[in-house]
Amino acid sequence: MSATLEKHWENAIQFQANRLAGTKYCKVVNQINYESFQGWLESENETYSGRFLSRHVRRLGPILEEFGVFVRSITTMVQGGDSIACIVWGSILAALDAASKYADLMDEITSMIEDMSLLVPQLASYSTLFPGRNVLDACIQTLIDDYVAFCVEAVIFFKRLPFCGGGMGKTQLAIEYTYEYRDHFDYIVWISAETESEIANGMAALASRLQMGLDRDGNDRASMEAARTWLESTANLVSRAVGGLPLAIVHVAGYIRQSQMSLEEFLTLLQNRQQAARIFNEDTIVFQYDKSLRVVHDIALQQLNPQSLKLAQVLSMLSPDGIPKEILSAEHDNPALKFLRTDGDLGVHEMIRSLRARHLIDIQGSGNHQQLLLHRNLQLNLLQNLDEKPSELQSVFDAVVSLTRRMFPRQSPVQFPQNNLWDKCKTYSVQAMSIMNVHTTSDRPPECSIDYALLLSDVSNYFWERNLFGDALRASDAAEHACERFLGTHEVIGADIHTISGAVRDTYGISERSKTLYHYEMAVALRQEHLNKSNAADMTIEDLWNYANAWGNMTSILMDYECYEVVILYADLALKIKRRLLGSGRESVIACYEQHRNKHIALAALGDFEEAGKWEADPENCIDDPTYAAIMIRYHFFHANISMLGERLEEADATLHKVLDMRTELFGPSGRSTLDTYYMLAMVELARRNHEAAEIYLRKALQRPEEWTDEALARAKYRLARIHLLKKEDKDAQILLKEASKVRANCWEKYAKYWPTNIPLPDEDAMYDHIVPAEAGRSTMTRLLPSGTMTTKLNEVCRELQRRLGSSEVQLTTQKLAKTLRTKFSIPVRNQVLDSPF
Repeated sequence: MSATLEKHWENAIQFQANRLAGTKYCKVVNQINYESFQGWLESENETYSGRFLSRHVRRLGPILEEFGVFVRSITTMVQGGDSIACIVWGSILAALDAASKYADLMDEITSMIEDMSLLVPQLASYSTLFPGRNVLDACIQTLIDDYVAFCVEAVIFFKRLPFCGGGMGKTQLAIEYTYEYRDHFDYIVWISAETESEIANGMAALASRLQMGLDRDGNDRASMEAARTWLESTANLVSRAVGGLPLAIVHVAGYIRQSQMSLEEFLTLLQNRQQAARIFNEDTIVFQYDKSLRVVHDIALQQLNPQSLKLAQVLSMLSPDGIPKEILSAEHDNPALKFLRTDGDLGVHEMIRSLRARHLIDIQGSGNHQQLLLHRNLQLNLLQNLDEKPSELQSVFDAVVSLTRRMFPRQSPVQFPQNNLWDKCKTYSVQAMSIMNVHTTSDRPPECSIDYALLLSDVSNYFWERNLFGDALRASDAAEHACERFLGTHEVIGADIHTISGAVRDTYGISERSKTLYHYEMAVALRQEHLNKSNAADMTIEDLWNYANAWGNMTSILMDYECYEVVILYADLALKIKRRLLGSGRESVIACYEQHRNKHIALAALGDFEEAGKWEADPENCIDDPTYAAIMIRYHFFHANISMLGERLEEADATLHKVLDMRTELFGPSGRSTLDTYYMLAMVELARRNHEAAEIYLRKALQRPEEWTDEALARAKYRLARIHLLKKEDKDAQILLKEASKVRANCWEKYAKYWPTNIPLPDEDAMYDHIVPAEAGRSTMTRLLPSGTMTTKLNEVCRELQRRLGSSEVQLTTQKLAKTLRTKFSIPVRNQVLDSPF
């Protein structure tokens, strides 16, 4: 080794030694040899036998043994190598000794030493094979220097902060601080940290005082985690709820303190606009400021001209976190929006300037991407003022719905997903949901228009396409509620809304199954009512296409119930209508995708794998069209399911991997349909008897299962438990089985009341598959329920319409087809008796 490099070694080691030369650290790092270090490890292992340290010692043993070889090789290369070795072992011992009092710190230190030791065996070999190589020597020097520096830094850190050691004044320091500054805090929490159990008990007591709703029998670890999460998140929730405005935060802090309510109670109060307004109308407790927040805002609002005030009211119903400025330029015919056209674009700019001058709004972005921002407290104040003037509230509400309706894209006339519209839908779905929130939080909500109901239905459809099922369900519920006042009219729009409501719920499983069936039956009934009431000559291709879709959509829910014979019955009717309407060209082929899919899944479930295997998932290769890629993935997923049922496992595996890649890109690694794909890949591996690969897929899905339904999560846990049993890992298996069986039993008891008493219950595998939707994939599809179990009366109508259409596939005019499909009665819903014979 060169003299220069030896000098570098000397300087590096001396630098670390100098850092420890002071009286505070001089006795911390003792220079010891490897044998002494081994002795320390052994004694510590005995001292802490059965505790956490022993496992870290076992982890470090092989690593440091290899490190010993490495250090010994240095002593042959460098003059004074013994002193280097001694300070290396001394520094490592000091770091481990300081960290050993605390499990988490010891774990961190052990992991870091492991990471830094990865190159040690290689470098030890290289230093023997290639002595004197400058590049290698420099690398070795850097590694040792960093190794020692890390340990020294750890020691200094531990010694600088009062982590451990009795009698050094940690407790007294904390007491003195709380005594000196007690008036600066509303609450002081004192938790003893002498031992892990004391910390656990203290955090559990804190969770109890905070009334966090944990079971009395819950473990301390859960209480600790709950308290820690509360401490981290609650302040952010309160701050966000009041828009982060310091004056607002101080105001509500005073209100909470004086009323002695919990933060959870306060946050719930803020959800109600009238109650929140009362809170902010209270006199301020901030001594530097003598006006309530509402008074502050009202002073600014009173200085606005009528047009600027109207604009502020419109903005108050949209998202305060960002409103696209372009929405104000949308074409509209609502009289309440004439003020936006008074002076053209200049008038809008003047209104915005006036609002900004009084700090009521702000603008971010530039060009076509400008967004208007409104403070949440101002929004609350404006809405409260409107609540006190119902007619003005109604006018502004209708105007905002009109503006947003013009900007949010309409769904396909035949309800075929179009993911090329997602970007614009994403921008304006936020505004639509804000309008919905304004409506639902009002004590006297404005009347809903049919446009409002349809807007929310379109928003729900977008969320459904994007796998955002929670938002989809909320928007769907609101759309359905808004549509109730239009019973007997607007059948087409009502059918659209019920169709989306059914599609959203169809992704949940047995817990939403009866509602899904109701919505799909209502869609059929409303389409039939529209056809019966309309002049046959006025019926359009879209009307009859959607009529066929309504019958076809029934196949999805009947697959969930596993009434496979009836699935084929309804699919055949939908296919016949579309062929008589559209002929046999490409448009007809694409229109029939869904019905072909469900029919062939039913055939596979009934054991006709030869016929089921003839189905092509995407004969027109629509998956390559960005407009339809998202919906087409579903067909490929079901094609893989059929392949798996038919034991074509290689084909199923290849298709599912393609589906997984696309779903991960579109919906993210934890989207609901992405998780379903991981599950089905695991089922393919189980069919191959490859339990290790199946476990990997299931664990991947269970890493972030938040988007999964309870039913799907229980099924995955059940399958993983079965793998644990095969591996003789009974303890892990029992934990998972307990969690899964609790959900399965609860679901079956609450939601499977339709199961005939004379039909044996399915086995456990089939039962877990039955509680999830068919959309999630099933590995045990079999005929479980007879054809008349769920829709006996509707089945009669279906057969009669098929009889009328006959076996011919000759294309008919819309007028003739409409006359053929008319009935003299209303369609039965929920197995009602027909009100008139055929």
